[in-house]
Amino acid sequence: MNADHFTTGASLRNRFLELENERKRSWAPEALAVNVNQRAALVAGHGLQPHVVVGDTLPPASLATVDGHTITLDELSAQGPAVLVFFRFAGCPACNIALPHYRDTLWPALRAAHIPLVAISPQPPALLKEIVSRHDLPFPVATDSNLALSRALGITYVFDAPSRSARTGKRRHQPRPERHRCVGAAQARRDRNRARPDRAVCRYFTRLDGPYGNTGDPVRSGVAH
Repeated sequence: MNADHFTTGASLRNRFLELENERKRSWAPEALAVNVNQRAALVAGHGLQPHVVVGDTLPPASLATVDGHTITLDELSAQGPAVLVFFRFAGCPACNIALPHYRDTLWPALRAAHIPLVAISPQPPALLKEIVSRHDLPFPVATDSNLALSRALGITYVFDAPSRSARTGKRRHQPRPERHRCVGAAQARRDRNRARPDRAVCRYFTRLDGPYGNTGDPVRSGVAH
């Protein structure tokens, strides 16, 4: 499996750019400036605060799923790697682009390789049902209650003052020796247009030996143990 042949990230990037262009056409200049300035500040400050890196061991976590079950990181990683995708909330425009994209690209290969994929948001399960039904998501969608796991990974931030004024009350969040919960690959970016989570997943599995790596499959994918 050659990561250079894995091109779904470029397609996702193009869809994000289409979203940005639509905002430029349709948003009021003042609202667009708030959004652009907030994202620019996040990009400029990226790396100043610690976030998850390869080799970290994640804390134990239990996540409530939309279908009423509870899953733990230990259960997810008991048989090998697992992929965690963090997203903001059910109504987030970018999330409604990314999750169905992963449904159509990442999920089939992961399912064939018996690798779990879980999408995680800080919203409660009752509110997350909307995005699951809208896109007929076949993988679990779960709640990171009180942002405990997201904060442990260092992937949350608080809106700046103009953004707080525009979105009152909202917060933007963005998943051997004993290897359960040990991070094998991670990508935490403040600029979604530069993110290539699909490629990070693919490259991780090209380095693995055994049933998950170097098998000749088009994609064998995973991010975090």
